[in-house]
Amino acid sequence: MQNGANVNTHTMRNFTTLFLLFFCLNVQAQYFDAGVFVGTANYQGELIKSRMEPTEYNFACGAFLRYNLTPRLAAKLMVNGTKLTGSDVFSGRRSRNLSFTTFLAEVGVQGEFNLFDYNILDGAHKATPYVFLGAAGFYYNPQAEYNGRMVDLRPLGTEGQGLPGYAEIYSKFSVAVPLGFGVKVAIHEVSNIGFEIGMRKTFTDYIDDVSGNYPVMADLYEYRGKLATELSYRSHQYDRDLPRDPGTRLRGNPNTTDWYLFGGVTLSINLRGGNKSFGKYPAKRKSRSQRFHSQNPWYGF
Repeated sequence: MQNGANVNTHTMRNFTTLFLLFFCLNVQAQYFDAGVFVGTANYQGELIKSRMEPTEYNFACGAFLRYNLTPRLAAKLMVNGTKLTGSDVFSGRRSRNLSFTTFLAEVGVQGEFNLFDYNILDGAHKATPYVFLGAAGFYYNPQAEYNGRMVDLRPLGTEGQGLPGYAEIYSKFSVAVPLGFGVKVAIHEVSNIGFEIGMRKTFTDYIDDVSGNYPVMADLYEYRGKLATELSYRSHQYDRDLPRDPGTRLRGNPNTTDWYLFGGVTLSINLRGGNKSFGKYPAKRKSRSQRFHSQNPWYGF
């Protein structure tokens, strides 16, 4: 009975040793990299046709902190900002005559799956494509130009939002699901360069302030004044022969939500992760001859 107990104890010790060895190696393989994103952004909604309008790409930038858990998995915290624009000039409904612009700020997290192993501690793995999926919150505030000045559209309730019998005024904050792909390359042991493009599936249809039906213009004028009616129905400004009152016909498409896109270049600096080694850069990889001599100290004597 005691021999069996000794065998079990020995087995448990071996298992524990192997587990601790694996854990230590795994922790050593974990590290952070911090970087910046510079690129472009675009929007998809009622004020374009079916795809993103090439002339509506705008400058975008951001910053991120990425935790590389394993050579295949990483988690990234990101902050991005851009301007989104759209116009009926490109929507196929020119006579509707609507347009918008908004600053958009995004904060999110995403999980990345590398298609190949990627580890700065191993010189054999220097590049990989990856796919990602995440969650984000964003701020937006659509505006339109009127008589040479920019006007906030949300407080006007251009589709009757906030009036008795109409929907509530939409929020300036919403959530999105980032999804896309990228490629990253280790420049050397300290830094990485990459390219990433990601769509954002949102849960609002008001990034462009266009979604449902025109309100009754008399109601809008009574509660919000002339400016609200002028920016709700702008067809008469495009063509004076069109009716001055649109009725309550569709202004947008309430069965869809808006999307936006970020795409561009990433540049990051590696920070050694894991306990005491955090903040240190990876040690240089030894050459084959250096590894041979370190493993065979008697060689040459």
